[in-house]
Amino acid sequence: MGYNNFVPKSRAELKDTAKEKLKGNWSNAVLVCLVFFILTGGVSLTISGREYVMYGVNARYSYNFGDLIKLIIGGPMSLGMASYFLKLLRDEEARIEDTFSGFRNFASAFLVQLLSEIFILLWTLLLIIPGIIAALSYSMAVYILKDNPDISAMDAIRESKKLMDGEKGRLFVLGLSFLGWIIVGVITLGIGFLWITPYINAVMAAFYEELKARKLVNNDSYKPDNYTENP
Repeated sequence: MGYNNFVPKSRAELKDTAKEKLKGNWSNAVLVCLVFFILTGGVSLTISGREYVMYGVNARYSYNFGDLIKLIIGGPMSLGMASYFLKLLRDEEARIEDTFSGFRNFASAFLVQLLSEIFILLWTLLLIIPGIIAALSYSMAVYILKDNPDISAMDAIRESKKLMDGEKGRLFVLGLSFLGWIIVGVITLGIGFLWITPYINAVMAAFYEELKARKLVNNDSYKPDNYTENP
């Protein structure tokens, strides 16, 4: 697909857009990401740690209830966080409660994450690079599901592949540009991630908004009715 009528935004422009939208909203954005971490990674780590204390090394090879909770709520929570940051980018009323809005579309959100992880794992079993490419291809699925709540999980994934056609390298380089900030987060024992995570999520939302705008400007179909590719 061509985007000749719409010049892509540079990494600096995407980041400037994200920082502009975060002005005056940092506190809520940090809280949204903190809630997301606590209810997904935090809960999973707590339960896994308790199982390790109780069962020792064998816990690694046994049923892990923490991982199950993360699997169940991860999709809806990701959809809720995408909803919050898209509203922020669109100058809509973004509320902390939006973090839980993904549970209103629980089945599709759950399946988007589950299927994406399965496909990425299968590609990774071949080689690391195909796995990375798959992850980039499916990266917009949760944003697409937010904008199109009635489509199926597979439709969201397929539309993400279409949207990311020719854009995977650009997103990969954009991700690498945060490496310095991630190192800062590690050096500060995770404290820095309280600000880095909202920043990255805002940039990702800006990236999606730009891709969607370019698709619409070029009169490219943005409906899940014309899929011809296999997942």
